[in-house]
Amino acid sequence: MVLSDLEALRHRGTDLRPAAERPVRQTANASGLAIRDPDPLSNRSTSRGEAVLVRITRTVVNPLVLTFAGRWIYAIVEHTGRRSGRTYRTPVVAAPTESGFFVPLPYGTRTDWCRNVLAAAGCTIRWQGSAHRVGHPEVVRSEEALPAFYRWQRPLFRMLGIDQFLRLDILRP
Repeated sequence: MVLSDLEALRHRGTDLRPAAERPVRQTANASGLAIRDPDPLSNRSTSRGEAVLVRITRTVVNPLVLTFAGRWIYAIVEHTGRRSGRTYRTPVVAAPTESGFFVPLPYGTRTDWCRNVLAAAGCTIRWQGSAHRVGHPEVVRSEEALPAFYRWQRPLFRMLGIDQFLRLDILRP
């Protein structure tokens, strides 16, 4: 028996309805709060090209950046895996504020590190030699986050289409 492409997708359980008609997945973060949509500001799906770019970034770029991350514009996000419980270190661009940090999300909230931080409701950020425990993660638009970044970074974010940022508040002991 030969299945057509659509039949094969249905056979594997793929939901073929438009995104707006699919039921919304509900998950809970560490605080027990419901997260309605893992990527509330984006409805686009991951393309094959984007998936390859993410894999290259994870396996080649991140290990190189980790050698000097934690200084200047780079920070290290230390987060715990949602399922594995392992501790991970991910280099990110960050901008400090009076109350915490803004981190751009070039791939949206679908990245593992972002999903881990949202699920755990926090992480540790290593910035300029200091470790900061941060929490209350919130995905915000560029209008709120861009003023915290260097003037030369702002047009780069716009040019790259980065309009989502993760706001993280420093947790006081």
